[in-house]
Amino acid sequence: RLERLVPVLQYKDKADPAFDALEELHANYCDAAIRFTHQLEEEALWPAIGEVLEVPADIQERTTVGGTYRTPVQWAESDYEELREAFASHNVNTIRQVLPAFAEKAGSLMEEQERRLAALLRESGRGPEWGEQLQAKLDEFAAAHPFGATMQQLSVGAAQPTKLRECVGPASGGGEAAAARAALLQRVTGESA
Repeated sequence: RLERLVPVLQYKDKADPAFDALEELHANYCDAAIRFTHQLEEEALWPAIGEVLEVPADIQERTTVGGTYRTPVQWAESDYEELREAFASHNVNTIRQVLPAFAEKAGSLMEEQERRLAALLRESGRGPEWGEQLQAKLDEFAAAHPFGATMQQLSVGAAQPTKLRECVGPASGGGEAAAARAALLQRVTGESA
């Protein structure tokens, strides 16, 4: 999680290469993974689930309930742009403001989608065989997508412990994408493997 890197940047000058590495890390892995996930949902997941039940419109539109008063919040392109601008600013205070809000919104959205869809699928009575068929459709989509293999490798790394020191160490089982990601993390933190 990128917000864990903010303290590392606290006393760095805007010209420090760590900011460029953080910007590259976000663009090549975080932003790309979110965009891949959204495309997978739109082109494979929602249509597949739609064959057995109606996917609620607010889920398809990426609307979540958030904030103090539990008001609907919708994911927008401006969310990406604000975060990209924060990283490009090389200003740790701007990043510190924008990044946690972005992470909270993204996390809330994913949790709500998973919770609601899991309940709907349970109620539909679909068993493990249907789940395997769904996974096969998602795997097929990922195999045809340029970021699919990278996403699979990163998922292996994400399932492992996420302490910062372990993230910047040698990639174990995550393949080339995880190794490249670890190298970027090392550039941000200034630590060597």
